[in-house]
Amino acid sequence: MTNSREQLYTAIDVGTTKVVTLVARAGMDGGVEVLARGYAASAGMRKGLVVTPDAMKECIRLSANEAEKALGRRLPPAIAGVTGSHFQSHNVSKDDAENGIVNGEGYFTQSNVDGLMQSIAHNPIGMRVVQTVPRSFEESHVIMGDSVPVDTLIATLSAAGITLRGLVVEHLASGEAVLNSDERVLGVVLVDIGGGSTDVVVYREGSPWYTTSIPVAGQHFTTDIATGLGLLPIAAERVKISKGSVWFEHLAERDTAEVKPGLGSSVTSVHLKKLNRLLHDRAVELVRMIMQRLASNGLTHIPSGGIVLTGGASELPGLVDIVADYGKRPVRLGTPSPTLGLPDELMDPAYSTAVGLLLWAMRQRHVEALTGLNGAGALRGRSGGWFSRFKSREPTGVGA
Repeated sequence: MTNSREQLYTAIDVGTTKVVTLVARAGMDGGVEVLARGYAASAGMRKGLVVTPDAMKECIRLSANEAEKALGRRLPPAIAGVTGSHFQSHNVSKDDAENGIVNGEGYFTQSNVDGLMQSIAHNPIGMRVVQTVPRSFEESHVIMGDSVPVDTLIATLSAAGITLRGLVVEHLASGEAVLNSDERVLGVVLVDIGGGSTDVVVYREGSPWYTTSIPVAGQHFTTDIATGLGLLPIAAERVKISKGSVWFEHLAERDTAEVKPGLGSSVTSVHLKKLNRLLHDRAVELVRMIMQRLASNGLTHIPSGGIVLTGGASELPGLVDIVADYGKRPVRLGTPSPTLGLPDELMDPAYSTAVGLLLWAMRQRHVEALTGLNGAGALRGRSGGWFSRFKSREPTGVGA
């Protein structure tokens, strides 16, 4: 049992395929000492959005209860991840003077930040500020989301018994866990391929410059297999993990694998060339969607830091090669940094978001930018934490 007075941190990754709960404290060497873990398969979520709150509530409760049992006490207030294709990002600078955001000295003050949050939060209708991240004295990266799915996630977490400290956009959390400082400064594209959505964040000069989410990810690979090979989803997922690859040219028609098509069924033969062709086609489609999304938002060339893939679906054999071929830059598979001192089972792309959520809170980098909760359970933007990083420094010589 832990000391009730020590500082503990809880992270909950509410994903389309799994719910992961981690409880940890900061290690003496700057690492992460994980004290408890919980895991549950997800139900009731599609494409990163809660669609059946009651089912999702039970999954969250199972994951949290497992972590509480290991911890020997109730969970501390938690930081949860949030994602979805409804998110929009904006880089807001002193040139937005028509909104009264920036003062005459050319850099953000606290009142300017408050004005920024209020002005953006009311336009467009139905959208709200979920996260703000500083880029310089003169610019911040603002992420907005649709109020309805964000409120639904908050309500579902609350119904599961979670005391919510705040929300963090999942791909920013994953970046905390897998990117190094050189990549951030050079510029890098982080692609977090989960179960229901593929989240993308572009870093420039050390900070997020563009963020987006695409509603295609690991479950779509599985659905293609299930439809194309006539398997139940559980069997399609199993054969994807055990035999799947994006490469098919080297395979012959006679190359097969045995798989149970359903519960209690006898085994059937699956043609590996057809299996991998399905995975290849979906992978190419996803990569093209990512590149088109980046190009349409002003990124015509991949930054020097290349592309980092993470998330559970990023481990599909050969996917790194396809991304490298289309991006014309180095690509690596991102796992939580080995310097964190994590248990081996968490050193996996599937746990990048959960680990990153812990780091986001522990490092206090932008902790006050976490979405706050008012008494009615609705979101309110908070900005004081990241502003405090800048207000004591001289603004001269700092570019956006």
